[in-house]
Amino acid sequence: TALSCSNDNSRFDAGLLVNKASIDSLKLVPIAYDTLKAGIGFQDLYLDYQALVLNNENLFVGLNNDGYSLDVFSLDSKEGIKIVNYEHEGPNGIVGNMDGFFFHNYDSIFILSMDANTIYLTNDQAEIVDKYSFTDQPLPDGFEDYDAYSDQGMQNGPYYVASNKTLQFYTYRWTPGDQDDYDYLTFASYSIEDRAFKSVYGIYPDNYRLGDDFLSFDDPNLMVIDTLSYVQFGGSKNIYCYNNATGELLYVSDDHCEHWPEDDIKSLKSGMSDFQKETDWHATNPAYVFLIPNHKDKLLYRFMKNGQPLLDRSGLSTPRWTGPWCITIYDYDLQRLGHSELQKNAFLPIVSFASEDKLWIKNPNPSDEEGASLYYTLSLRANEDR
Repeated sequence: TALSCSNDNSRFDAGLLVNKASIDSLKLVPIAYDTLKAGIGFQDLYLDYQALVLNNENLFVGLNNDGYSLDVFSLDSKEGIKIVNYEHEGPNGIVGNMDGFFFHNYDSIFILSMDANTIYLTNDQAEIVDKYSFTDQPLPDGFEDYDAYSDQGMQNGPYYVASNKTLQFYTYRWTPGDQDDYDYLTFASYSIEDRAFKSVYGIYPDNYRLGDDFLSFDDPNLMVIDTLSYVQFGGSKNIYCYNNATGELLYVSDDHCEHWPEDDIKSLKSGMSDFQKETDWHATNPAYVFLIPNHKDKLLYRFMKNGQPLLDRSGLSTPRWTGPWCITIYDYDLQRLGHSELQKNAFLPIVSFASEDKLWIKNPNPSDEEGASLYYTLSLRANEDR
């Protein structure tokens, strides 16, 4: 795919744009189906989740809103191994809902509550070790009316960076829609040692500055690898890479495949008054949903929901998430290394994670049958078609 950049109304130095040739030497292919056994109350669908390696074991942790818990599973044995049950009240009570989490280890689990505008540090006994409240802490640019925020299912953090003991998270600014020009930075780096913000970063693309609401595409997506933070937006082809310790924008990629329109997505401009029009708009337009890291191979998987017709051949509305998807493979420098298409209705990529060298994607057709596949796994292969 040819890369190009327009300097009209640019919000970053064009010299930061990465224009590397696509190598496309890799592709993702299905290799097996897997399931996670419901031994300790496994849910069919977790809206927020994390995969990690701890004590040489591959783990999957799911946020169970119904049980007010974190469910921990071994991806090696495919069985549940632990439930961390939290409380609403008392000395170890988490105020409101659990809206996001980061499982660093069994002694350091971070829980985000938007209701409390607080990130709690807990252990695996659900005891509160510390908490970080942002109610009376202005952002570095002086803005005060914001929440520590996490879109469930969008993997927006909080992230904990052990090398400098910082939390990286989305700061949702409460700004009237008719006054919001998106002319601000979205993510913050917060030191748990100094109890102070260290940087803010994450600029909105130009097409978000249209003077009207951008519906559900206005929330950016964050993915953190140590001091590198990658930021993308559902309605823009750009990926921004920041040094989250300083907030410096390091480079930008505008690489995109043939499923993305020549120009970035334009907002609906409906004022969000017509729910059906908004739903149809979401179903038909393409969107970049998230970046997933493959730490073992030092790769990034970028997931895109492709555009699709509003109605299927039967005249029924097409679901938003079960249509055609594709995945672009990058290295940490945003060099494109491959691209793969996902078969329509065969996967539910809105629920996906990487563990070791395998990519896990949800089966869109769950079954009550014992042993039924809940996830499919894909693996990297050399692209023989290039």
